[in-house]
Amino acid sequence: EVVRVKFSVCGKKFTAYVPSDNIWIAVKDVLLNREYEYFPEFELCNFTGGVIVDAGAHVGLFSLVAWDDRELGLLVYVLALPRQWLLQYP
Repeated sequence: EVVRVKFSVCGKKFTAYVPSDNIWIAVKDVLLNREYEYFPEFELCNFTGGVIVDAGAHVGLFSLVAWDDRELGLLVYVLALPRQWLLQYP
């Protein structure tokens, strides 16, 4: 089963689709704990230009938010299961 998740980051609204058995991990790590943005210089709200590499992008929540940033130089994300890509970009 796939669950629709709506959330907001830096004032921007997003909708993502997450397998129900991954919902807690994905939401807790990426959206609640913001573990990829632990230091202010890594917060997407403060990031301009450069390259972001999201290796093992899980269900793609962080990549989805990073890709929406208009000032992003380059985003490279690697999914362990390529079918996960279809959840965010059908």
